[in-house]
Amino acid sequence: MEYTFQKKGKLYKINFLQKISQKQLKELQDGIYKENDTIAIRRAQAILMLEEGVPADLIKLITHYQREVVVKHRRMFLKHGFDILRSKRKEKAPKQLLTGTQKDQIVEVLNTQKPTDYGIDSQFWTAAILGSLIEEQYGVKYKSKTSLYLIFKRAKFTFHKPEKQSEKRSEKLISEWKKKYKSIIEEECSRNDTVVLVGDEAALTSETRLQKVWLPVDKPAFIEDTAKRKRVHLYGFLNIQNGVAIAFKTKSQCGEVTVTILKKLAELHPKKRIVIFWDNASWHKSQTVREYLKTTKSFKLYNFPPYAPDLNPQEHVWKEVREKTLNNKLIRNIDDAAKSAVDFINNSLFKYKFFGAHGTFNV
Repeated sequence: MEYTFQKKGKLYKINFLQKISQKQLKELQDGIYKENDTIAIRRAQAILMLEEGVPADLIKLITHYQREVVVKHRRMFLKHGFDILRSKRKEKAPKQLLTGTQKDQIVEVLNTQKPTDYGIDSQFWTAAILGSLIEEQYGVKYKSKTSLYLIFKRAKFTFHKPEKQSEKRSEKLISEWKKKYKSIIEEECSRNDTVVLVGDEAALTSETRLQKVWLPVDKPAFIEDTAKRKRVHLYGFLNIQNGVAIAFKTKSQCGEVTVTILKKLAELHPKKRIVIFWDNASWHKSQTVREYLKTTKSFKLYNFPPYAPDLNPQEHVWKEVREKTLNNKLIRNIDDAAKSAVDFINNSLFKYKFFGAHGTFNV
């Protein structure tokens, strides 16, 4: 039996006298189910359909091969075996992941440079910016952000919101303050007759504070809010020698209230010098406070440089209080909320760093 076809003006004859053995049929069938090469699978299917007498137009519809092409593959299979059916096209090699050296280079970039150094309009690194930079510099594109998160972790980065900073802040003034007060802080902390505190005030309102939490994608969550806004104030102090904190609820922040709080601190630490580092709030320097200080030798007050809340560990105490006692809750009773916050502060130990980035005192 012969099959004749024409290609590019030439006449070709295929001899079908050589039959496919049962072993060869099984090889084709096994290849369809076990082979990973899709080209080889399609060619094997076409040969089997040809053997079963499937019409040429149907073979083409299913496999996209013309009959003469299938006949050619059949002849090659009979001569060389199943391997000849496999695709000879070289698969494009996948992109290699970053090497350890490249990751170290990126960590160095994260810790020493900003996106603006690469023409990107951002002061801070994000996963999207880092991924774009890696693709541009190394030709590696990560499909998952998890790999990028691991690089940030390797650089000792954490995921958190940037803090607001006043445009009036002076880094020069802050640096000078650190140089001046480093020895003063160490000296005050070394005295057995002295308690060293950092202090600050906070205002609590009945407004519902929302904090991000993990939620199902298709299930929104709602927290009750109230239109009525009430406010109370807290004076807080953190002992930088042992991490113990104390807070007082007040109706306002003013010179008279500040004097009342100072008197309470004196009662709590009898026969002790009380050193307080706090900000430049007007009530800290009010005439009422100055008059009171003339009547006692219990206190020594220092002020942080202006617009430098990051130097004060008490700011971090407030943040933890809000996260643990106030966020994502409807505050129906502002006094109860204030009591809960005060109780949390007065019964907790706080880890902190004092003296800014120097971390002179750690708990």
